Parts: sequence; structure tokens; C-alpha cells
Amino acid sequence: MKYGLVSVVIPTFGRPQFLRRCVESVCAQSYRQIEVIIVDDNGKGKALQLQTGIVVASIESKFLIKYIIQEENRGGSAALNAGVQGAEGEFIAFLDDDDQFEPDRILNQVNFLKEKVSQDPLVKGCTSLVIRRKRGLEVDRQAAKSKDNYLFDLLALKASLYTGSTLLIFREVFFELKGFDERFRRNQDIEFMIRFFERYNVAVLNEHLTILNIDDRTNIPSYQKVVETKKLFLGKFESLISTFTAEQQREIYTSHALEIAKVALWNKNFLGFVKGIRSAKLSLFEWVSFVKDVMKKSIIHLK
Repeated sequence: MKYGLVSVVIPTFGRPQFLRRCVESVCAQSYRQIEVIIVDDNGKGKALQLQTGIVVASIESKFLIKYIIQEENRGGSAALNAGVQGAEGEFIAFLDDDDQFEPDRILNQVNFLKEKVSQDPLVKGCTSLVIRRKRGLEVDRQAAKSKDNYLFDLLALKASLYTGSTLLIFREVFFELKGFDERFRRNQDIEFMIRFFERYNVAVLNEHLTILNIDDRTNIPSYQKVVETKKLFLGKFESLISTFTAEQQREIYTSHALEIAKVALWNKNFLGFVKGIRSAKLSLFEWVSFVKDVMKKSIIHLK
């Protein structure tokens, strides 16, 4: 391990056209002790892997880049774990292949994390805020956060930390938590952070230091995959959920049922939508909130 070094792990699958922009945002950081680890999850020798390799070859002379090619597509969790296994940094940061860092992202988070650790030894990671853009134009900006532990909030889907592109964490803590659960092909970031918050706190730097680009819509999950993920997720954390109050437990299960309903709606699966809504057992207030949320997200993606 190299103290002070930040290893930025970038998993990539199916989107070589965005990778250069992503990597160059890391190369442009004001913090210079950085290594970039690109994990190609397209499958060795596949057309998209070869295209990704060409992109990597064109930029690897600019910065310290490690290029890891998975033999076959194993999903985001496995790709992230492979990247960290190859990392040498004291700190680990993550970045999705279609997103970008602002120039002072790493510098500001490293300094803020060190400051907060000196005040609270339970702080083992740092996250910041995001700007969402579509076709280069800002569509929304994440609101400031004030807590240091989001265990219930993540279980109930009440908070978005965008771990895949905002988290900076001590490498030793990542290994202590045994990395990402590779059974999860979706929601692996939420699953990981729930285990993190069972033990530790996070420092939230209320600065907008990551750009989430939402132009690509190829990653909309299928209804069946979301149902399978929810079953796995709720089963894994059943004992933890049972430690909350009855009202909190209801909120958790209602939120997950509504997410299934939303995905069913995006996939034009109206039977799945009805099943999700029935499982949620919404009050009038919850119905209104649900409709508002669906309309807000629809407007953002239609802009």
C-alpha cells in the first residue's frame, strides 16, 4: 500500500464511447497522487472489449493506468472487486464509466476525510454531491446532506449517495467489509454501504464534485432482474430490518415495492406495476408522493 495514493476504480461495460471523457476527468485532477484502474467487463476478445482496449491505448500514455480485462462479463460487483484487488492506494475512489470528476474532487475529499477522521474515528469514508446532466446541460443538482450515518435511509431508499461515483474510502475498510457482494448485479452500492453503516460513519462534503451524465438509457433494468434483486436484498437484510420499529419496517418494504412498480412502468409491464402498487399498500399521501416522484423523473429524462 502506498500512503497518500488514491486508486480510482472505473468499471466499464458496453460504453467505450464515454470512457475517454471519464478517464480524462480523473487525469485532470488537482490532486496528483492518483492511479487509474480500468476494469473491462465486456469479456476478453469481445467486440466491445476490443473497442475499449483501443480507447485505453489512446490515453494510457497520459497517466498511470492499470487495465484489467475480465475473461467474461461478471457484473459490476465483480469488476469493482477486481479493481480494488489490483489497487495500491491508501484510498479507493469509484467512478462509473459515463460520469466525470470535477477537477478538485479528489483533493477536497482527501483533505475533508482526514479532517473528519481526526474528529471522529468512526468516519471511514467520504462522499460528496452530484450534478446530473443530459446532453451537457444540467437538469438537477443534489441537495446538501447533514448526517453521518444513513443506515435506515438506504434500507428505506430515502437517500441517494451515488456510491459508484462519489465514494472515497480507506482501502483497508473495503477489505474488512469483504468488498461488494458479487451476487448483486444491481444495487451493489446500496448493499455495500448498508454494511458500511452498520459499523462506520461517513463524512459528507457538501460540494458538487461529480457529474452524473444521464444520456445513456441502455442500462434500464428489466422487471424480472429487479424483482430478483429485491428478493435477494430483503432476504439478506431481513434480520437487520427486524430491529427497526414496525412503522420503519413498513416504510422499508413499501419503498422497495414502489421501486418494483416504477421499473415495471418503465418496462411497460402493467401487470407488474399493479402487483407492486398492491404490495406497497399506499396511503393517500404516499400515493401523491409516488406520482410526483414518477413525474419528476420522467420530465428529467424527457428533457
